[in-house]
Amino acid sequence: MSWTDVLIFVGAMAAIALALALVQRFVPHPNRAPHNEVAGFIFAGVGVLYAVLLGFVVVSVWGNVGAAEQTSFNEADSLGVYWISRSLPLPLGAQIERQTLEYAHVVESTEWPLMTRHQSSRRRPTWSTT
Repeated sequence: MSWTDVLIFVGAMAAIALALALVQRFVPHPNRAPHNEVAGFIFAGVGVLYAVLLGFVVVSVWGNVGAAEQTSFNEADSLGVYWISRSLPLPLGAQIERQTLEYAHVVESTEWPLMTRHQSSRRRPTWSTT
């Protein structure tokens, strides 16, 4: 959540409070009383719409969390090549082991801190799969 989001939220709440204060001040209670029953139905409808919207948001976020979890599991599983590289002949095995360790180090020291700030690295990897 950024400061812009907070300002928009606070501004909207202030505008609603101001509108409510103006209605309370300039529209007498006897003029508003006949509309109380209608307002109850409107609030119920808005409540149902909010509940449905909240349900969609929860399902969407849940799906995104599941996809991110699966991606991280796949990436961790692919680092298993490190153990395979130890049984390969020396020039190739040592190179794959070094590249795997370099990749893990870059992810831990560079990518994860950037991800906490919702950013990504533009750096191209120096290792290759060939």
